[in-house]
Amino acid sequence: MKSPCVSLNFSVFCLLVAALGSACAPGVSKSEAAARDGIDPADGADYCELNGWYGDGECDEFCVRADLDDCVSCLAIPECDPGYSQVETCAPGSECMELSLCGVTILCEANAVSCAAVPTCEEGEEEVESCEGSENCDARSLCDQTIYCRRDEVRCLAEPVCAEGEAEVESCEGREPCHEVRACGVVKYCEPVATCAALPVCEADESEVESCEGIDFCEPRSICGTTIYCERPAVACAAVPTCSEEEVEVESCEGRPDCHEVEVCGRTIFCEEASVTCAAIPVCAEDEVEVESCEGREDCYSAELCGHTIFCEADGGVTCAAFPTCGEGERYVSEEECLRRDDCYAVSLCGSTSYCAPIE
Repeated sequence: MKSPCVSLNFSVFCLLVAALGSACAPGVSKSEAAARDGIDPADGADYCELNGWYGDGECDEFCVRADLDDCVSCLAIPECDPGYSQVETCAPGSECMELSLCGVTILCEANAVSCAAVPTCEEGEEEVESCEGSENCDARSLCDQTIYCRRDEVRCLAEPVCAEGEAEVESCEGREPCHEVRACGVVKYCEPVATCAALPVCEADESEVESCEGIDFCEPRSICGTTIYCERPAVACAAVPTCSEEEVEVESCEGRPDCHEVEVCGRTIFCEEASVTCAAIPVCAEDEVEVESCEGREDCYSAELCGHTIFCEADGGVTCAAFPTCGEGERYVSEEECLRRDDCYAVSLCGSTSYCAPIE
């Protein structure tokens, strides 16, 4: 129930509206007003305005004017992006999308791109009707048009080449950046060579010098086309190369099949296997006699030395009468002299030792 005060105020409001030439519709509910689309059928008055329903905190969608204070209206209209056109239905296989806004949905289809380019033959080629039966002929396609170009071998001798700083590859597939180079109908694929920005450096115990000339312990270091020279401290490497016990040092390995290099701390020597001449001959002991064969002889045995074999009849050992000798191009030296030389070695045989050194 409305209070008398409210009724009185409403009556006063109606008198004011009547004075202004408008009707007053007391007792009309919002549902009744909504059923009449917000307009009094008697005189066309706006129920929402007469009853103060605009801005009353409730959204009255039946009001004649938009109840902007109470209702949030979405008045935006969807539009297709540039390059697309609104259509009723999407053509099969076309690029088409739905676009919705404020409850409205439209279809947008990509505009057809016109291709006006025309394929042409390259310099040194002539256009022909077909490549059938021609080895020097290629098809050129562009914008759904295809022509056939035959190379003139006499006029076109150019060869496609990659630019400086590029390298030829088999295909541009999966390579970026990569591009084609064409000449006389021949195609090559080129890509930039990777830039090498690394710089060589000397090791922690080395120092960089301008040149290794005249420096024993010095080595070049190169990377990415840049070379520096690094000097090693002499104290760090004091080892001297030597040949093994079974080898002798020689001046050069030239013409020596059993020769090899030995390098230590920047020094190199040449070593070859020592040649020991075996001139020993086996002999029977004093109380034995040499026989032709041990066949049928119980107290007989064979004795072999330096590739020679004899047969001795009796018990006992074989006397060793061999003497160690130096090889060809060598001479005997004393033990004292051999100890002072780097190119001397000892040869022992049958209890005797000889010292050999190259003939100077």
